[in-house]
Amino acid sequence: MVEKKISKTIVFCLLTLLFTLFALYQLYQATTWGAGLSPDSVTYFKGAGGILSNKNLDGIGNHYPPLYFILIALTASVSGDVLEALRWLQLLTIIGTFLLFTLLAWKGTRKSLFPTVICSTLFVTSQAVLHIHAMAWSEASFCFFSLLGFYFLVRYLDSGSIRFSTLAFSALFIGLAFVTRYVGITLIVTGVLVLLFYGKKKIRCVIDSIYFISISVLPMLVWGIHNWLAGSRATSRELVIHLIPMKKIHEGIQVLLDWLFIPHNYPFILLGGVFGIAIIYVFTVKDEKRREVSLVTEVCFIFIFVYIGSSD
Repeated sequence: MVEKKISKTIVFCLLTLLFTLFALYQLYQATTWGAGLSPDSVTYFKGAGGILSNKNLDGIGNHYPPLYFILIALTASVSGDVLEALRWLQLLTIIGTFLLFTLLAWKGTRKSLFPTVICSTLFVTSQAVLHIHAMAWSEASFCFFSLLGFYFLVRYLDSGSIRFSTLAFSALFIGLAFVTRYVGITLIVTGVLVLLFYGKKKIRCVIDSIYFISISVLPMLVWGIHNWLAGSRATSRELVIHLIPMKKIHEGIQVLLDWLFIPHNYPFILLGGVFGIAIIYVFTVKDEKRREVSLVTEVCFIFIFVYIGSSD
Protein backbone atom coordinates (compact mmCIF):
# COMPACT_ATOMS: atom_id res chain seq x y z
CA MET A 1 0.00 0.00 0.00
CA VAL A 2 2.83 2.36 0.89
CA GLU A 3 4.67 1.50 -2.33
CA LYS A 4 1.53 2.28 -4.34
CA LYS A 5 1.19 5.73 -2.76
CA ILE A 6 4.86 6.48 -3.30
CA SER A 7 4.71 5.42 -6.94
CA LYS A 8 1.61 7.53 -7.55
CA THR A 9 3.31 10.55 -6.00
CA ILE A 10 6.40 9.99 -8.14
CA VAL A 11 4.25 9.80 -11.27
CA PHE A 12 2.52 13.02 -10.22
CA CYS A 13 5.87 14.77 -9.74
CA LEU A 14 7.22 13.57 -13.09
CA LEU A 15 4.06 14.59 -14.97
CA THR A 16 4.05 17.96 -13.22
CA LEU A 17 7.66 18.49 -14.31
CA LEU A 18 6.79 17.64 -17.93
CA PHE A 19 3.74 19.91 -17.94
CA THR A 20 5.78 22.72 -16.37
CA LEU A 21 8.46 22.43 -19.04
CA PHE A 22 5.78 22.40 -21.74
CA ALA A 23 4.08 25.54 -20.35
CA LEU A 24 7.46 27.25 -20.01
CA TYR A 25 8.44 26.30 -23.56
CA GLN A 26 5.18 27.64 -24.97
CA LEU A 27 5.60 30.99 -23.25
CA TYR A 28 9.29 31.19 -24.09
CA GLN A 29 8.50 30.72 -27.77
CA ALA A 30 5.56 33.15 -27.63
CA THR A 31 7.79 35.87 -26.14
CA THR A 32 10.79 35.40 -28.44
CA TRP A 33 10.71 39.12 -29.23
CA GLY A 34 9.79 40.09 -25.69
CA ALA A 35 6.57 40.24 -23.70
CA GLY A 36 3.58 41.74 -25.47
CA LEU A 37 3.01 45.45 -24.89
CA SER A 38 -0.17 47.48 -24.50
CA PRO A 39 -0.81 51.00 -23.13
CA ASP A 40 -0.88 49.57 -19.61
CA SER A 41 2.39 47.73 -20.28
CA VAL A 42 4.08 50.97 -21.32
CA THR A 43 2.99 52.51 -18.03
CA TYR A 44 4.49 49.57 -16.13
CA PHE A 45 7.67 49.86 -18.19
CA LYS A 46 8.11 53.56 -17.48
CA GLY A 47 7.16 53.21 -13.81
CA ALA A 48 9.65 50.41 -13.21
CA GLY A 49 12.34 52.47 -14.94
CA GLY A 50 11.50 55.37 -12.63
CA ILE A 51 11.87 53.15 -9.57
CA LEU A 52 15.31 52.04 -10.73
CA SER A 53 16.52 55.57 -11.47
CA ASN A 54 14.87 57.49 -8.60
CA LYS A 55 14.92 54.74 -5.95
CA ASN A 56 11.34 55.59 -4.89
CA LEU A 57 7.69 55.07 -5.88
CA ASP A 58 6.81 58.71 -6.46
CA GLY A 59 6.70 58.41 -10.24
CA ILE A 60 4.07 55.68 -10.63
CA GLY A 61 1.03 57.70 -9.53
CA ASN A 62 -2.02 56.21 -7.83
CA HIS A 63 -3.99 54.76 -10.73
CA TYR A 64 -2.18 51.43 -10.46
CA PRO A 65 -1.11 49.62 -7.27
CA PRO A 66 2.68 49.40 -6.84
CA LEU A 67 3.67 45.75 -6.53
CA TYR A 68 3.88 44.86 -10.24
CA PHE A 69 6.10 47.91 -10.83
CA ILE A 70 8.31 46.77 -7.97
CA LEU A 71 8.53 43.19 -9.27
CA ILE A 72 9.59 44.45 -12.70
CA ALA A 73 12.19 46.74 -11.14
CA LEU A 74 13.58 43.91 -8.99
CA THR A 75 13.80 41.60 -12.02
CA ALA A 76 15.43 44.37 -14.07
CA SER A 77 18.04 44.88 -11.37
CA VAL A 78 19.17 41.31 -12.13
CA SER A 79 18.63 41.19 -15.90
CA GLY A 80 19.93 44.72 -16.47
CA ASP A 81 17.11 45.73 -18.82
CA VAL A 82 13.46 46.55 -18.07
CA LEU A 83 12.10 45.11 -21.33
CA GLU A 84 14.00 41.87 -20.77
CA ALA A 85 12.77 41.88 -17.16
CA LEU A 86 9.15 41.99 -18.35
CA ARG A 87 9.68 38.74 -20.23
CA TRP A 88 11.56 36.89 -17.50
CA LEU A 89 9.09 37.96 -14.82
CA GLN A 90 6.25 36.45 -16.85
CA LEU A 91 8.24 33.25 -17.41
CA LEU A 92 8.88 32.87 -13.69
CA THR A 93 5.27 33.65 -12.92
CA ILE A 94 3.80 30.97 -15.18
CA ILE A 95 6.02 28.37 -13.51
CA GLY A 96 4.84 29.36 -10.04
CA THR A 97 1.20 29.69 -11.07
CA PHE A 98 1.12 26.32 -12.80
CA LEU A 99 2.74 24.55 -9.85
CA LEU A 100 0.26 26.11 -7.43
CA PHE A 101 -2.67 25.32 -9.71
CA THR A 102 -1.57 21.69 -10.01
CA LEU A 103 -0.92 21.40 -6.28
CA LEU A 104 -4.43 22.69 -5.52
CA ALA A 105 -5.90 20.23 -8.03
CA TRP A 106 -3.88 17.39 -6.46
CA LYS A 107 -4.97 18.42 -2.98
CA GLY A 108 -8.54 19.13 -4.01
CA THR A 109 -9.02 15.70 -5.61
CA ARG A 110 -7.49 13.90 -2.62
CA LYS A 111 -4.38 13.06 -4.63
CA SER A 112 -6.26 11.52 -7.51
CA LEU A 113 -3.95 11.36 -10.50
CA PHE A 114 -6.37 11.36 -13.45
CA PRO A 115 -8.39 14.50 -12.50
CA THR A 116 -5.15 16.31 -11.69
CA VAL A 117 -3.74 15.48 -15.13
CA ILE A 118 -6.96 16.76 -16.73
CA CYS A 119 -6.66 20.05 -14.82
CA SER A 120 -2.99 20.39 -15.80
CA THR A 121 -3.84 19.72 -19.44
CA LEU A 122 -6.54 22.40 -19.41
CA PHE A 123 -4.05 24.88 -17.95
CA VAL A 124 -1.26 24.35 -20.47
CA THR A 125 -3.65 24.27 -23.45
CA SER A 126 -5.61 27.39 -22.48
CA GLN A 127 -5.20 30.32 -24.87
CA ALA A 128 -6.34 32.73 -22.15
CA VAL A 129 -3.66 31.54 -19.71
CA LEU A 130 -0.94 31.81 -22.35
CA HIS A 131 -2.18 35.25 -23.40
CA ILE A 132 -2.13 36.88 -19.96
CA HIS A 133 1.36 35.51 -19.33
CA ALA A 134 2.69 36.51 -22.75
CA MET A 135 1.57 40.11 -22.23
CA ALA A 136 3.32 42.50 -19.85
CA TRP A 137 0.25 42.72 -17.62
CA SER A 138 -0.24 42.39 -13.89
CA GLU A 139 -2.92 39.68 -14.24
CA ALA A 140 -0.39 36.84 -14.15
CA SER A 141 1.21 38.03 -10.89
CA PHE A 142 -2.26 38.62 -9.46
CA CYS A 143 -3.24 35.01 -10.20
CA PHE A 144 -0.01 33.74 -8.63
CA PHE A 145 -0.53 35.57 -5.33
CA SER A 146 -4.24 34.69 -5.33
CA LEU A 147 -3.52 30.97 -5.64
CA LEU A 148 -0.90 31.21 -2.89
CA GLY A 149 -3.44 32.90 -0.64
CA PHE A 150 -6.12 30.30 -1.37
CA TYR A 151 -3.67 27.46 -0.83
CA PHE A 152 -2.81 28.58 2.70
CA LEU A 153 -6.45 29.43 3.44
CA VAL A 154 -7.55 25.88 2.56
CA ARG A 155 -4.66 24.46 4.57
CA TYR A 156 -5.70 26.51 7.59
CA LEU A 157 -9.34 25.43 7.46
CA ASP A 158 -8.41 21.83 6.76
CA SER A 159 -5.84 21.54 9.55
CA GLY A 160 -8.40 21.42 12.35
CA SER A 161 -6.01 23.13 14.75
CA ILE A 162 -5.07 26.68 15.70
CA ARG A 163 -2.29 27.71 13.33
CA PHE A 164 -2.42 31.45 13.00
CA SER A 165 0.84 31.41 11.04
CA THR A 166 -0.89 29.55 8.18
CA LEU A 167 -3.77 32.04 8.18
CA ALA A 168 -1.23 34.87 8.32
CA PHE A 169 0.48 33.54 5.17
CA SER A 170 -2.88 33.38 3.42
CA ALA A 171 -3.72 36.96 4.41
CA LEU A 172 -0.24 38.18 3.45
CA PHE A 173 -0.34 36.74 -0.07
CA ILE A 174 -3.89 37.93 -0.63
CA GLY A 175 -2.73 41.35 0.57
CA LEU A 176 0.08 41.20 -2.01
CA ALA A 177 -2.50 40.35 -4.69
CA PHE A 178 -4.45 43.43 -3.55
CA VAL A 179 -1.42 45.70 -4.11
CA THR A 180 -0.93 44.03 -7.51
CA ARG A 181 -4.47 44.76 -8.72
CA TYR A 182 -7.10 46.78 -6.89
CA VAL A 183 -9.71 44.13 -7.70
CA GLY A 184 -7.82 42.02 -5.16
CA ILE A 185 -10.24 43.41 -2.58
CA THR A 186 -12.57 40.64 -3.78
CA LEU A 187 -10.03 38.12 -2.49
CA ILE A 188 -10.29 39.64 0.98
CA VAL A 189 -14.09 39.49 0.84
CA THR A 190 -13.85 35.87 -0.31
CA GLY A 191 -11.47 35.00 2.52
CA VAL A 192 -13.77 36.54 5.13
CA LEU A 193 -16.84 34.75 3.74
CA VAL A 194 -15.00 31.42 3.72
CA LEU A 195 -13.79 31.89 7.29
CA LEU A 196 -17.29 32.80 8.48
CA PHE A 197 -19.05 29.98 6.62
CA TYR A 198 -16.60 27.16 7.22
CA GLY A 199 -15.25 27.94 10.67
CA LYS A 200 -16.31 25.49 13.37
CA LYS A 201 -16.92 27.98 16.19
CA LYS A 202 -18.74 31.30 15.78
CA ILE A 203 -16.46 33.32 18.06
CA ARG A 204 -13.39 31.80 16.46
CA CYS A 205 -14.77 32.69 13.02
CA VAL A 206 -15.05 36.35 13.99
CA ILE A 207 -11.56 36.41 15.50
CA ASP A 208 -10.09 34.72 12.41
CA SER A 209 -11.87 37.19 10.13
CA ILE A 210 -10.58 40.23 12.02
CA TYR A 211 -7.07 38.75 12.07
CA PHE A 212 -7.29 37.99 8.34
CA ILE A 213 -8.53 41.48 7.42
CA SER A 214 -5.91 43.20 9.57
CA ILE A 215 -3.03 41.52 7.75
CA SER A 216 -4.48 41.47 4.21
CA VAL A 217 -5.27 45.20 4.10
CA LEU A 218 -1.95 46.24 5.61
CA PRO A 219 0.03 46.46 2.31
CA MET A 220 -2.70 48.57 0.69
CA LEU A 221 -2.94 50.73 3.80
CA VAL A 222 0.79 51.47 3.54
CA TRP A 223 0.33 52.34 -0.15
CA GLY A 224 -2.62 54.61 0.62
CA ILE A 225 -0.66 56.45 3.32
CA HIS A 226 2.22 56.88 0.88
CA ASN A 227 -0.09 58.48 -1.69
CA TRP A 228 -1.73 60.68 0.95
CA LEU A 229 1.66 61.94 2.13
CA ALA A 230 2.56 62.60 -1.51
CA GLY A 231 -0.43 64.93 -1.72
CA SER A 232 -2.80 62.77 -3.79
CA ARG A 233 -5.77 60.48 -3.22
CA ALA A 234 -5.10 56.97 -1.95
CA THR A 235 -6.28 55.70 -5.34
CA SER A 236 -8.08 57.01 -8.40
CA ARG A 237 -10.23 53.89 -8.62
CA GLU A 238 -13.75 53.37 -7.26
CA LEU A 239 -15.31 50.14 -6.04
CA VAL A 240 -18.58 49.24 -7.77
CA ILE A 241 -20.83 46.49 -6.42
CA HIS A 242 -23.72 45.27 -8.56
CA LEU A 243 -25.73 42.20 -9.45
CA ILE A 244 -24.06 39.81 -11.85
CA PRO A 245 -25.23 40.88 -15.33
CA MET A 246 -26.17 38.32 -17.97
CA LYS A 247 -23.41 39.74 -20.18
CA LYS A 248 -20.78 38.61 -17.67
CA ILE A 249 -22.37 35.18 -17.36
CA HIS A 250 -22.41 34.83 -21.14
CA GLU A 251 -18.75 35.92 -21.42
CA GLY A 252 -17.75 33.49 -18.68
CA ILE A 253 -19.49 30.61 -20.42
CA GLN A 254 -17.74 31.48 -23.68
CA VAL A 255 -14.36 31.42 -21.91
CA LEU A 256 -15.18 27.97 -20.48
CA LEU A 257 -16.26 26.72 -23.91
CA ASP A 258 -13.03 27.95 -25.48
CA TRP A 259 -11.04 26.35 -22.67
CA LEU A 260 -12.74 22.98 -23.22
CA PHE A 261 -12.66 23.29 -27.04
CA ILE A 262 -16.48 23.20 -27.22
CA PRO A 263 -18.22 25.17 -30.01
CA HIS A 264 -20.15 28.29 -28.91
CA ASN A 265 -23.35 27.00 -30.53
CA TYR A 266 -23.44 23.98 -28.23
CA PRO A 267 -26.86 23.68 -26.50
CA PHE A 268 -26.88 26.28 -23.72
CA ILE A 269 -29.57 24.48 -21.71
CA LEU A 270 -27.53 21.28 -21.61
CA LEU A 271 -24.41 23.12 -20.48
CA GLY A 272 -26.36 25.09 -17.89
CA GLY A 273 -27.94 21.90 -16.57
CA VAL A 274 -24.61 20.12 -16.19
CA PHE A 275 -23.06 23.17 -14.51
CA GLY A 276 -26.04 23.54 -12.18
CA ILE A 277 -25.93 19.88 -11.16
CA ALA A 278 -22.20 20.24 -10.45
CA ILE A 279 -22.80 23.26 -8.20
CA ILE A 280 -25.64 21.55 -6.31
CA TYR A 281 -23.52 18.43 -5.85
CA VAL A 282 -20.54 20.37 -4.51
CA PHE A 283 -22.57 22.46 -2.08
CA THR A 284 -24.88 19.72 -0.77
CA VAL A 285 -22.63 16.67 -0.40
CA LYS A 286 -20.98 17.03 2.99
CA ASP A 287 -19.42 13.62 3.34
CA GLU A 288 -16.26 14.05 5.43
CA LYS A 289 -14.36 11.98 2.88
CA ARG A 290 -15.07 14.73 0.35
CA ARG A 291 -14.40 17.61 2.75
CA GLU A 292 -11.15 18.63 1.11
CA VAL A 293 -12.59 18.35 -2.40
CA SER A 294 -15.64 20.47 -1.62
CA LEU A 295 -13.62 23.06 0.29
CA VAL A 296 -11.18 23.82 -2.53
CA THR A 297 -13.98 23.93 -5.08
CA GLU A 298 -16.32 26.04 -2.96
CA VAL A 299 -13.63 28.62 -2.22
CA CYS A 300 -13.15 29.04 -5.97
CA PHE A 301 -16.89 29.31 -6.59
CA ILE A 302 -17.29 31.96 -3.88
CA PHE A 303 -14.43 34.01 -5.34
CA ILE A 304 -15.86 33.82 -8.87
CA PHE A 305 -19.22 35.23 -7.78
CA VAL A 306 -17.67 37.92 -5.58
CA TYR A 307 -15.28 38.91 -8.37
CA ILE A 308 -17.94 39.12 -11.07
CA GLY A 309 -20.28 41.04 -8.76
CA SER A 310 -17.73 43.76 -8.04
CA SER A 311 -16.13 44.34 -11.46
CA ASP A 312 -17.40 46.22 -14.49
